[in-house]
Amino acid sequence: ESGRSEGEALAPRTLLALANSEFSARELAGMGYSHVEVAPLVPDWRRLVDTPVAPDVQRRVDESVEGPVVLFVGQLLPHKHPEFLVHAFHVLVTYLRPDASLVLVGAPRLARYAEALASDVAELNLRRVLTAGVVSDAELAAWYRRAGVFVTASEHEGLCVPLVEAMAFDVPVIARDLAAMPETLGRAGLLLPADATPILAAEAVDRVLGDGGLRDELVRRGRQRLAAFDP
Repeated sequence: ESGRSEGEALAPRTLLALANSEFSARELAGMGYSHVEVAPLVPDWRRLVDTPVAPDVQRRVDESVEGPVVLFVGQLLPHKHPEFLVHAFHVLVTYLRPDASLVLVGAPRLARYAEALASDVAELNLRRVLTAGVVSDAELAAWYRRAGVFVTASEHEGLCVPLVEAMAFDVPVIARDLAAMPETLGRAGLLLPADATPILAAEAVDRVLGDGGLRDELVRRGRQRLAAFDP
Protein backbone atom coordinates (compact mmCIF):
# COMPACT_ATOMS: atom_id res chain seq x y z
CA GLU A 1 0.00 0.00 0.00
CA SER A 2 2.86 2.36 0.81
CA GLY A 3 4.52 1.55 -2.49
CA ARG A 4 1.36 2.28 -4.45
CA SER A 5 0.84 5.54 -2.55
CA GLU A 6 4.37 6.70 -3.33
CA GLY A 7 3.97 5.54 -6.92
CA GLU A 8 0.82 7.58 -7.37
CA ALA A 9 2.60 10.65 -5.97
CA LEU A 10 5.30 10.35 -8.64
CA ALA A 11 2.90 9.88 -11.57
CA PRO A 12 2.30 13.58 -12.36
CA ARG A 13 6.07 14.21 -12.57
CA THR A 14 6.91 11.20 -14.73
CA LEU A 15 7.51 11.42 -18.48
CA LEU A 16 8.05 7.70 -19.02
CA ALA A 17 7.36 4.66 -16.83
CA LEU A 18 8.99 1.30 -17.63
CA ALA A 19 7.48 -1.95 -16.38
CA ASN A 20 8.96 -5.46 -16.56
CA SER A 21 5.63 -7.10 -17.44
CA GLU A 22 2.22 -6.27 -18.87
CA PHE A 23 0.77 -6.86 -15.40
CA SER A 24 3.02 -4.18 -13.86
CA ALA A 25 2.31 -1.86 -16.79
CA ARG A 26 -1.42 -2.10 -16.08
CA GLU A 27 -0.74 -1.32 -12.42
CA LEU A 28 1.24 1.80 -13.36
CA ALA A 29 -1.47 2.95 -15.76
CA GLY A 30 -3.99 2.46 -12.97
CA MET A 31 -1.88 4.74 -10.75
CA GLY A 32 -2.20 7.54 -13.28
CA TYR A 33 0.94 7.18 -15.37
CA SER A 34 0.19 8.49 -18.87
CA HIS A 35 3.12 6.93 -20.77
CA VAL A 36 3.93 3.34 -19.82
CA GLU A 37 6.12 0.94 -21.79
CA VAL A 38 7.11 -2.67 -21.12
CA ALA A 39 10.82 -3.50 -20.99
CA PRO A 40 10.83 -7.24 -20.28
CA LEU A 41 13.12 -8.46 -17.54
CA VAL A 42 15.68 -10.99 -18.78
CA PRO A 43 16.45 -13.39 -15.91
CA ASP A 44 19.96 -14.80 -16.13
CA TRP A 45 18.75 -18.39 -15.78
CA ARG A 46 21.61 -19.83 -17.81
CA ARG A 47 24.12 -18.57 -15.26
CA LEU A 48 22.33 -20.47 -12.51
CA VAL A 49 21.97 -23.64 -14.58
CA ASP A 50 25.69 -23.49 -15.42
CA THR A 51 26.75 -22.79 -11.82
CA PRO A 52 29.22 -25.50 -10.73
CA VAL A 53 27.82 -27.58 -7.87
CA ALA A 54 30.50 -29.45 -5.95
CA PRO A 55 29.61 -33.10 -5.23
CA ASP A 56 29.68 -32.48 -1.48
CA VAL A 57 27.21 -29.57 -1.83
CA GLN A 58 24.76 -31.66 -3.86
CA ARG A 59 25.16 -34.57 -1.47
CA ARG A 60 24.51 -32.34 1.56
CA VAL A 61 21.35 -30.97 -0.06
CA ASP A 62 20.16 -34.41 -1.17
CA GLU A 63 20.68 -35.93 2.25
CA SER A 64 19.13 -33.07 4.26
CA VAL A 65 15.61 -34.14 3.22
CA GLU A 66 13.83 -37.35 2.32
CA GLY A 67 11.30 -38.31 -0.33
CA PRO A 68 9.95 -36.06 -3.09
CA VAL A 69 10.77 -32.40 -2.51
CA VAL A 70 8.17 -29.64 -2.79
CA LEU A 71 10.26 -26.48 -3.32
CA PHE A 72 9.53 -22.80 -2.79
CA VAL A 73 12.09 -20.09 -3.57
CA GLY A 74 11.46 -16.49 -2.54
CA GLN A 75 11.55 -14.13 0.39
CA LEU A 76 9.42 -15.28 3.32
CA LEU A 77 7.01 -12.38 3.23
CA PRO A 78 3.25 -12.25 3.87
CA HIS A 79 2.26 -11.47 0.27
CA LYS A 80 4.08 -14.62 -0.90
CA HIS A 81 2.00 -16.71 1.52
CA PRO A 82 4.42 -19.45 2.53
CA GLU A 83 1.96 -20.21 5.35
CA PHE A 84 -0.50 -21.33 2.64
CA LEU A 85 2.17 -23.75 1.39
CA VAL A 86 2.71 -25.04 4.93
CA HIS A 87 -1.03 -25.74 5.30
CA ALA A 88 -1.17 -27.40 1.89
CA PHE A 89 1.85 -29.51 2.84
CA HIS A 90 0.08 -30.55 6.04
CA VAL A 91 -2.77 -31.93 3.93
CA LEU A 92 -0.29 -33.57 1.54
CA VAL A 93 1.66 -35.50 4.18
CA THR A 94 -1.40 -36.33 6.29
CA TYR A 95 -3.56 -37.81 3.53
CA LEU A 96 -1.60 -38.22 0.30
CA ARG A 97 2.21 -38.40 0.49
CA PRO A 98 3.62 -38.93 3.98
CA ASP A 99 7.14 -39.26 2.56
CA ALA A 100 7.25 -35.77 0.96
CA SER A 101 9.35 -32.83 2.18
CA LEU A 102 8.72 -29.08 1.91
CA VAL A 103 11.76 -26.82 1.45
CA LEU A 104 11.45 -23.03 1.77
CA VAL A 105 14.48 -21.23 0.33
CA GLY A 106 14.70 -17.50 0.91
CA ALA A 107 15.39 -14.70 3.35
CA PRO A 108 13.07 -14.30 6.37
CA ARG A 109 12.72 -10.52 6.01
CA LEU A 110 10.21 -9.96 8.82
CA ALA A 111 11.22 -11.52 12.13
CA ARG A 112 7.70 -11.71 13.60
CA TYR A 113 6.30 -13.29 10.45
CA ALA A 114 9.15 -15.83 10.35
CA GLU A 115 8.45 -16.68 13.99
CA ALA A 116 4.74 -17.15 13.28
CA LEU A 117 5.57 -19.39 10.32
CA ALA A 118 7.90 -21.51 12.46
CA SER A 119 5.20 -21.71 15.14
CA ASP A 120 2.71 -22.90 12.52
CA VAL A 121 5.09 -25.66 11.42
CA ALA A 122 5.66 -26.75 15.02
CA GLU A 123 1.96 -26.70 15.94
CA LEU A 124 1.13 -28.87 12.94
CA ASN A 125 3.96 -31.22 13.93
CA LEU A 126 5.48 -31.07 10.45
CA ARG A 127 8.86 -32.76 10.73
CA ARG A 128 9.61 -32.64 7.01
CA VAL A 129 9.61 -28.86 6.56
CA LEU A 130 13.04 -27.30 6.05
CA THR A 131 13.50 -23.53 6.12
CA ALA A 132 16.80 -23.20 4.29
CA GLY A 133 17.12 -19.41 4.49
CA VAL A 134 19.54 -17.55 2.22
CA VAL A 135 21.69 -19.91 0.14
CA SER A 136 24.55 -19.62 -2.34
CA ASP A 137 24.00 -19.98 -6.08
CA ALA A 138 25.50 -23.47 -5.94
CA GLU A 139 23.12 -24.48 -3.14
CA LEU A 140 20.15 -22.96 -4.98
CA ALA A 141 21.05 -24.91 -8.12
CA ALA A 142 21.36 -28.06 -5.99
CA TRP A 143 17.88 -27.49 -4.55
CA TYR A 144 16.36 -27.07 -8.00
CA ARG A 145 18.03 -30.33 -9.05
CA ARG A 146 16.61 -32.07 -5.97
CA ALA A 147 13.07 -30.71 -6.38
CA GLY A 148 10.15 -32.79 -7.59
CA VAL A 149 7.83 -29.80 -8.01
CA PHE A 150 8.06 -26.02 -7.54
CA VAL A 151 5.17 -24.29 -5.76
CA THR A 152 4.22 -20.73 -4.96
CA ALA A 153 1.09 -19.18 -3.49
CA SER A 154 2.20 -15.56 -3.96
CA GLU A 155 -0.55 -13.04 -4.61
CA HIS A 156 1.58 -10.25 -6.08
CA GLU A 157 4.53 -10.63 -8.47
CA GLY A 158 5.64 -8.35 -11.27
CA LEU A 159 7.31 -11.34 -12.96
CA CYS A 160 8.48 -13.99 -10.41
CA VAL A 161 11.96 -15.04 -11.53
CA PRO A 162 11.96 -18.36 -9.58
CA LEU A 163 9.27 -19.63 -11.96
CA VAL A 164 11.71 -19.14 -14.84
CA GLU A 165 14.54 -20.74 -12.87
CA ALA A 166 12.40 -23.77 -12.06
CA MET A 167 11.51 -24.23 -15.73
CA ALA A 168 15.20 -23.98 -16.62
CA PHE A 169 15.89 -26.92 -14.29
CA ASP A 170 13.00 -28.98 -15.74
CA VAL A 171 11.01 -28.66 -12.51
CA PRO A 172 7.21 -28.54 -13.04
CA VAL A 173 5.56 -25.43 -11.61
CA ILE A 174 2.34 -24.95 -9.65
CA ALA A 175 1.14 -21.39 -8.94
CA ARG A 176 -2.04 -19.47 -8.30
CA ASP A 177 -3.70 -17.52 -11.11
CA LEU A 178 -2.75 -14.13 -9.69
CA ALA A 179 -0.71 -11.07 -10.69
CA ALA A 180 1.91 -11.82 -13.37
CA MET A 181 1.93 -15.60 -12.79
CA PRO A 182 -0.09 -16.53 -15.91
CA GLU A 183 1.88 -14.03 -17.99
CA THR A 184 5.20 -15.47 -16.82
CA LEU A 185 4.23 -19.12 -17.17
CA GLY A 186 2.20 -18.99 -20.36
CA ARG A 187 0.90 -22.56 -20.65
CA ALA A 188 4.01 -24.00 -18.98
CA GLY A 189 2.71 -24.42 -15.45
CA LEU A 190 -0.28 -25.69 -13.53
CA LEU A 191 -2.32 -22.62 -12.55
CA LEU A 192 -4.69 -23.00 -9.63
CA PRO A 193 -7.66 -20.65 -9.18
CA ALA A 194 -6.90 -17.45 -7.28
CA ASP A 195 -9.12 -18.66 -4.43
CA ALA A 196 -7.66 -22.17 -4.33
CA THR A 197 -7.67 -23.85 -0.93
CA PRO A 198 -4.70 -25.67 0.66
CA ILE A 199 -6.60 -28.91 -0.02
CA LEU A 200 -6.74 -28.22 -3.75
CA ALA A 201 -3.05 -27.23 -3.75
CA ALA A 202 -2.12 -30.47 -1.97
CA GLU A 203 -4.08 -32.50 -4.53
CA ALA A 204 -2.34 -30.65 -7.37
CA VAL A 205 1.10 -31.38 -5.89
CA ASP A 206 0.20 -35.04 -5.45
CA ARG A 207 -1.04 -35.22 -9.06
CA VAL A 208 2.14 -33.67 -10.50
CA LEU A 209 4.38 -35.93 -8.41
CA GLY A 210 2.44 -39.05 -9.33
CA ASP A 211 1.37 -38.49 -12.93
CA GLY A 212 4.41 -39.01 -15.16
CA GLY A 213 2.55 -37.93 -18.28
CA LEU A 214 1.45 -34.63 -16.76
CA ARG A 215 4.92 -34.02 -15.36
CA ASP A 216 6.58 -34.66 -18.74
CA GLU A 217 4.10 -32.33 -20.46
CA LEU A 218 4.73 -29.51 -17.98
CA VAL A 219 8.50 -29.93 -18.36
CA ARG A 220 8.16 -29.87 -22.17
CA ARG A 221 6.07 -26.71 -22.06
CA GLY A 222 8.55 -25.16 -19.63
CA ARG A 223 11.39 -25.70 -22.07
CA GLN A 224 9.37 -24.03 -24.81
CA ARG A 225 8.42 -21.12 -22.57
CA LEU A 226 12.07 -20.44 -21.70
CA ALA A 227 12.57 -19.16 -25.25
CA ALA A 228 10.65 -16.02 -24.25
CA PHE A 229 13.31 -15.31 -21.59
CA ASP A 230 16.35 -16.04 -23.74
CA PRO A 231 18.84 -13.14 -23.54
